[in-house]
Amino acid sequence: MQLWGSTTPGTPNLQVLLNIVESFIGVDYAWGFYQMVVLPPVFAMSGMPNPGLAYENANTMTPTGSQAFVVVNNMAQHWVGALVTQNNWEDLWINVGFATYIQRFVLESVTSYSWGQQEAWVGNNSFYSQVSAIGIQNQTYSSLHPVL
Repeated sequence: MQLWGSTTPGTPNLQVLLNIVESFIGVDYAWGFYQMVVLPPVFAMSGMPNPGLAYENANTMTPTGSQAFVVVNNMAQHWVGALVTQNNWEDLWINVGFATYIQRFVLESVTSYSWGQQEAWVGNNSFYSQVSAIGIQNQTYSSLHPVL
């Protein structure tokens, strides 16, 4: 697997991040080149992984690399969201959950602090506050089981 294109100066080396993702998962990247298109900030999504090509919002390409978690999550989605996919929409959390786990592992591998624990704490508190605001008794919106 090889990253096609160049990286923005100051951002984490995308080839290194992709190599760590590939090594952690233990399965080679299936689509040859990992290509990334950086779209203008008006692109509504922070990123969108597609097999062999990822779209990233220009806001994720910061000089400090502070948004690298979005890029790594999209990389991970090439394995857990495209190579292997859920049975139906009720199991979408599996893709997102594994991509988030891989993202946290990779970023802890390249940073000097417990990035994953910090993000997990923020995410859990955010989830709890959102469920509390909606109302824990309101099963339509606060259940972990989708209403289809």
